[in-house]
Amino acid sequence: MSSEDAKELLEKAPVGRLGTCLGNEPYVTPLNYLYENGKIYFHSARVGRKLENMKGNPKVCFEVDQLIDIKQGEIGCDFGCYYKSVIASGEARVVYSESQRVEILEKLVLKYALKKIKPVFENGQLEKLDVVEIQVQNISGKQCLP
Repeated sequence: MSSEDAKELLEKAPVGRLGTCLGNEPYVTPLNYLYENGKIYFHSARVGRKLENMKGNPKVCFEVDQLIDIKQGEIGCDFGCYYKSVIASGEARVVYSESQRVEILEKLVLKYALKKIKPVFENGQLEKLDVVEIQVQNISGKQCLP
């Protein structure tokens, strides 16, 4: 898969999986996210295992995939999947700038609301969550197409 195709899948996939590790304990979390300008952003509750893992070890990986179809066959070994997948790795950090947090959250809402609503945050919603940025250092993609 080309670098451009890998970045396109990162931009468009609806769900990503964040891989963190602290000590000998790996942990994977599915989440909604935004990929923009070589960075992956997501929001999170201010407490929880993924944030604790990232504070102890900021190195993370992030995976997205798209199942295209099931390859049929006459015998078991002829079956398979047509797919696209991307794995990105980098370092995560919490975003503290209020203006950057709001900008990222607005873009997240627009991605998932398909630009049909105007994002509004009220009643202390922003104080209840963190915004995390992953500075992507490596991207690799695979695909098996029909």
